[in-house]
This record gives sequence, C-alpha cells and structure tokens, in this order.
Amino acid sequence: MLGHFWFKLLATLLACAAPFQTIPLTAEQVRVRHMEGLMHGFLALRTLDGRRLADGEMTQIAEGDRVTSRLIFRFKDGSVYDDTTIFSQQGAFRVLSDHLVQRGPSFKQPMETSIDASSGQVTVRYKDQDGGEKILSREWVVVHPRKAHPAKCATNYSVHGGDHAKAAGG
Repeated sequence: MLGHFWFKLLATLLACAAPFQTIPLTAEQVRVRHMEGLMHGFLALRTLDGRRLADGEMTQIAEGDRVTSRLIFRFKDGSVYDDTTIFSQQGAFRVLSDHLVQRGPSFKQPMETSIDASSGQVTVRYKDQDGGEKILSREWVVVHPRKAHPAKCATNYSVHGGDHAKAAGG
C-alpha cells in the first residue's frame, strides 16, 4: 500500500519529466557542521492503533568523508524494505548512491531502484501485473551549483520491458 504509492509517484515523476530537456533545481546544499559517525538502532513499524507491522534496523557507518546508511524493515508477512544510501560529507552533504529494494505481500509490486549520482543514472526495476519485468531508466546530467544558478538537469529517458514490452520503446 505505501510502497505502491511511492512507486506510482516515482513513475509519474519520471513520465512527466520525460518530455523536458532541462529542469531547474532550487535546493540549497546542506553544509556539514559536524561529521557523521557510527549509529545503530532498532525500529518498530506500527499501525495507528499500535499493531506491529515490521521490525527494523538502521545502521550508519562513516569511513573518511563517506557515510553508508542502511534502513531495513522485515515485515511479519515476509516482506522486506531495504534502503542503502551512500553520501559524502565533504564540505556539504551530497548523495553518491542509493539502492532500494521492496518485495513481498506488503507491497503491491516488487520494486528495486538504484541511483548513481556520479554517472547520473536512475533505474527502476519492477514487475507488471502480468509478471513481466519492466525497467525504467533515466540519465541525469547535473551542472555543479557553483557553476550555474540555479543548477539545471538534462534528462535522457528510456523504458525497457521483458516479454510484454511494446516494440516502440517500452
């Protein structure tokens, strides 16, 4: 249910941005005031009435100017939500990569997303209602915010599919 919402949101954003060549970004960088360190916590995901849905674990490991943060929820029905983000804390916080996997009965569709900031590649893998694998892929080119204000992104969009893909690009 929640996973389906995020999937639909991401798919809608990718589809809406496809026709545009540039998208202005207005976010400011977040300065590093204190270096991140080690962290390990245990979480519980509950309904509004207090019923436990999943047990979770959050870890963070800092190695030099790189920080790896992982959040994983294991649901009672066997579903898994696993998100690993690597970011830099050199001067300003900057996402380097992100990998999200969500699968199991708690999610309407199994999905895996990957973001590689160095190459600008964003990939979403999922299965359609017929069980065919689909891949949405987008390449982002980001102009450094100090060289252009506001920063601009150019996108290159492609859609790949398994057996059920249309010959015309998806």
